[in-house]
Amino acid sequence: MKAEVRIVTPETAKEMLKRNSSNRKYKDSWSVSLSNSMINGEWIFDGTPIQFSDDGTLLNGQHRLNAIVKSKTSQKMLILTGIEKEAFQVMDTGRLRSGSDVLGMEGVEYSSATSSAIRFILGHKKGLNARGSESFSSTNSSILNFYRNNSNI
Repeated sequence: MKAEVRIVTPETAKEMLKRNSSNRKYKDSWSVSLSNSMINGEWIFDGTPIQFSDDGTLLNGQHRLNAIVKSKTSQKMLILTGIEKEAFQVMDTGRLRSGSDVLGMEGVEYSSATSSAIRFILGHKKGLNARGSESFSSTNSSILNFYRNNSNI
């Protein structure tokens, strides 16, 4: 296995996505959300790898790579190559960290309610109604940034 931190450009991301032959279902709304985070400067390199199998197949990272292409930005990524293809079955099987979790770590007493309220406000600012007729995904960074900038409300 080889690990390398690289700046991934939109062109490099497109090339990497050509090796995306067997992955979970692609959700455009998630890539759009990540892309917006990248455009707004909210994207933070956290060491989560883009993973390729020993035969070169993309195993993990399709949404982040698509977000780089959509955002037309270059991002620092950890690239892992040479992973056994069978490892795909155990990737991303853990519980996702929610906006409520992030606010709780920030010390917000009613983190779940606060996270829900912020998601509603962010959706409303995007012109979405309460029924969520359009797909909207807010990132944990956008929830935390909104809270930090508006903690007095």
